[in-house]
Amino acid sequence: MPFNILQTFINQLHIHILSRLLNRSETDVFTSDEINGLHIKKDRIFRLKVLRVNYTTYDLRRITDTINLANHPDIILLAEGSQNDHPYCYARVIGIFHTEVAYAGPGLCQSLEYRRMDIIWVRFFRLVSDHSFGFSARRLPKLQLLPHSDSTALGFVDPELIIRGIHVIPAFAHGKTNGYPPKSF
Repeated sequence: MPFNILQTFINQLHIHILSRLLNRSETDVFTSDEINGLHIKKDRIFRLKVLRVNYTTYDLRRITDTINLANHPDIILLAEGSQNDHPYCYARVIGIFHTEVAYAGPGLCQSLEYRRMDIIWVRFFRLVSDHSFGFSARRLPKLQLLPHSDSTALGFVDPELIIRGIHVIPAFAHGKTNGYPPKSF
């Protein structure tokens, strides 16, 4: 991983963990004392291959979705803001992690007790603006991945916020894309 991508990943990871521990938004500015109060046990995060999401179906049955990076990586979440009055946000999982974290900084008086935290790294989709969808249009929404140049394209998600896995069907009829992602790190 090139240094700047790794440093960006680590900084975003720390902000995500702090926002969850302190019940604040990821857009908040964290002080250096708060950032230094975060401890990741042995500076290790562990990558997982599979995430299981439990959900309830329309007929009240409990079912589990298996999110797998190889063949079932897309998820649906509740949208925080309103995106064309659409209540959902869609993302592709690119990493499943867990780590042990403790916080001993300002704003939360705790001893240095480590607890497990699961973290999902995603690349977000956006709705195609000129595509009508819904019951009246009798069509599903059309999605496209946010470009890598967009600062909000990649982010971290709390696994508890995932509603379920989804299946995104590629629209090959619209041709090839010119916006390829950068080389894998």
